[in-house]
Amino acid sequence: MKRIIYILLIPVVLSSCITAKITSTKDPSHTDKVDNILIVMRGVDLADKYLIELKRLMGQSFNERGVKSNIHILESQSSSKQELSLDTEQDITTKINKEIAAQLTKYSPNYLMTINQTHVKEIYGNINNQEGGTFDVKLFKSGQDKMIWRAKLEMFSNQGFKNGAKLSNQRIFERLAADGLVKSM
Repeated sequence: MKRIIYILLIPVVLSSCITAKITSTKDPSHTDKVDNILIVMRGVDLADKYLIELKRLMGQSFNERGVKSNIHILESQSSSKQELSLDTEQDITTKINKEIAAQLTKYSPNYLMTINQTHVKEIYGNINNQEGGTFDVKLFKSGQDKMIWRAKLEMFSNQGFKNGAKLSNQRIFERLAADGLVKSM
């Protein structure tokens, strides 16, 4: 009887999967911990709920580590307004840079982190749909162009984008702690 139950549960377990993996590199000359940070996130429309949840979780995680944080989500990359925009890529980049500069002036953080979605994954199947994406995460010391840390985050979920935010946040903070940028918990 137990064997039948296990056999019946295997498809359920295998079909409810969220994965998040992250790789990073850090400037070895940077030894300070992050203490005051501005995070700017940008993704596609599909990832809006994911980014909202990731924003909430990252705020909590930074707060638990004694780090002051301000987190902002920029306009989606695939919004209909942008898809039909007559602006060039350079115009859009300039607009984003102006938004970031305004936030830097407003909050005066010591660090700037950008989280930009670079790839979207959507798979539609008979049992359930799977969504995910790749995010380029960069960390700069405020006022400097040189990155001090960069990570590639890949998240994939058949429970919707939003449900992958918790594991993504966990992976980001594991890497930040392993690289000595925040205290570990």
